[in-house]
Amino acid sequence: LLEEFMDKSTEPCQDFFSHACGSWIKKHENHPPYDIFQYLRSEFIGAMAEILGQVGRSDVNKGVIEKATTLYAACLNDSKELNAEDFLQIMAAHGVSEWPKICTSETHDSDDYKNVVRTAGISPILSYYVARGSTEIQKHVVKIFVLGIGKSATKNIVNAAAKFIKPDLTDDEASTISAKVEEFETKLLQIRMAALRSGRPQMTAMTLADLTKNVSDFPLADVLKRDFEKADVTLTEDDNVEVLTLETYKSMVDFLKTADPTTLYNYLGFYVVLGLAEFAFKDFVNSGHGPKQPRTAKCVSLVYSAMKEVATHMYAKTFVPLRAKREVEQIFKSVKDAFLEALRSPAKWLTERTKSKAEEKIQKLTAKIGYPDWVLQLEEIEKIYKDMEEFEPQSTFLQMMEAAIQYKDKLMMRKLRALYEKDKDWMFSPSAVTAFYNPSENELVYPVGGLRSPFYAYGLPKSVNYGAVGSVMAHEITHSFTGKGGLYDSEGRQQKWWEADDHEAFKTTESCFIEQYRGIFDEKANMSLNGARTLDENIADSVGLQMAFRAYSKLLDQECRKPAATLESLNEVWGKRLFFASYGSVWCDVTSAQQLKMKILYMPHSPNQYRVNVPTRNLQEFTDVFSCSTSENSASKSTEQCTMF
Repeated sequence: LLEEFMDKSTEPCQDFFSHACGSWIKKHENHPPYDIFQYLRSEFIGAMAEILGQVGRSDVNKGVIEKATTLYAACLNDSKELNAEDFLQIMAAHGVSEWPKICTSETHDSDDYKNVVRTAGISPILSYYVARGSTEIQKHVVKIFVLGIGKSATKNIVNAAAKFIKPDLTDDEASTISAKVEEFETKLLQIRMAALRSGRPQMTAMTLADLTKNVSDFPLADVLKRDFEKADVTLTEDDNVEVLTLETYKSMVDFLKTADPTTLYNYLGFYVVLGLAEFAFKDFVNSGHGPKQPRTAKCVSLVYSAMKEVATHMYAKTFVPLRAKREVEQIFKSVKDAFLEALRSPAKWLTERTKSKAEEKIQKLTAKIGYPDWVLQLEEIEKIYKDMEEFEPQSTFLQMMEAAIQYKDKLMMRKLRALYEKDKDWMFSPSAVTAFYNPSENELVYPVGGLRSPFYAYGLPKSVNYGAVGSVMAHEITHSFTGKGGLYDSEGRQQKWWEADDHEAFKTTESCFIEQYRGIFDEKANMSLNGARTLDENIADSVGLQMAFRAYSKLLDQECRKPAATLESLNEVWGKRLFFASYGSVWCDVTSAQQLKMKILYMPHSPNQYRVNVPTRNLQEFTDVFSCSTSENSASKSTEQCTMF
């Protein structure tokens, strides 16, 4: 597999990214943007489609497997077109039955926007979920955040959707509506981008009453209470909430206060229409105005979004057996041990007090790899879905979809009154392929969808798996004590634990990374990298590679001493070169100059080629394995190797 990625004609010391990914890039160069994560998502979609399609729609759906396959088959095969009148009945449940509205007045009352929010909700401007609290860690709280960057409300699509729902709209009316909605979203995006540029996001904990006092001009409490009431949960003013980030939330509310209420209504309604139209109106999708995702992919996405535990059960049983999960858990333990050894070594920036707390945090760090063991037991999943309503033979697909999504939301909201249980409280997202560190629980999460080649495959040489999944996990472990991780203790409480002197001493290490990346000029994008904004991720890239390599090297030493030594342990250089090739392969991508500029301007990570070339340049062992000279292995004007340990 790795040979399919590599271009062996490229010198590894000069440009390891091209060496590790050259053939893969040539194969996909006409389809930017494209990367390994998109490839894995596509693989997951195909695998789930095959699993769900093996059963098909059933008129008897007493079990969760039958419900999931019935929902999928109904989504995939639904040929009945709804007319606009039927469609609006569904929209009425979302508070947008009059969509789109025509603005009849240039003036409006200052409270009008509140009435729109109370009627039509807060998505896609804000979202919320229930999760473990950052201060009271045995309880669940409501976590609120301003949704991320995205732009779907373009003038053409809004115009087409408006005329599709209301064919009697004049061209001028539709044009006015769509222009205002597009302008509204553009201003929202500016608020979100400003938040990205402002630095690390902060979670602020308070009661719902305190949030209302802080931002009295927004009826969020009314919306939340109404939503939770549908799940038979009474939300009170004393319930705890956490806002990410409070200043961004305030900026968003300030903007909404000045916005035209009719445009706000049309914006909220547009996203309801967009989410439903692709299922209800094939003509709209086929016209080129609807979402471009193939229906198979959309139907798979719906099932794993609405019935996560069921989808995970079906996928894991087929593609990620327990023995594979156990192997990845062992890799995690080995990488974690490498961090503990590094922390016990002398470091100029680390005093004993902070070092002991860092050790404690790593020791207590847990990992949720793929899925909890209980997900393989169907009876456990049946308990979760026992109250979900049956899908009747005469039920339409949209009725099934609404029922499934509403039940999913009820499960989430009912957690608010339950105590936190670490093994039960998993962030199920089987389709996700990206690992992450969750500071509020001091845990590494590696979704089951990411446990596929080139990240991981059962039975491959240890070098390949340690270079890929090992380095990714080590990257996330680094986040446990740098950046945002420094704001949460070993139990997941929001609490600073670094000594002030250590923070000051660590700035020397940080400045090395900042200058190193700042010294890189990307010719394709025609701009320099931002070493300050991507600092946390740049450090994690280099430290992650270093710790994964340490864990692998220790494994090689242990294997070599065994009587039945493996070929990999006997040919040490071969194994180590495979390790680095595997590391490089997970970051293969193709991107245009404009996309590269956007990454450099707004994304928290450096472009992928520098996620390969700079960390390898920072690791002396890479230089030794490939016999590189210092001048050859240089991705930056800075020739200094930057490291934490």
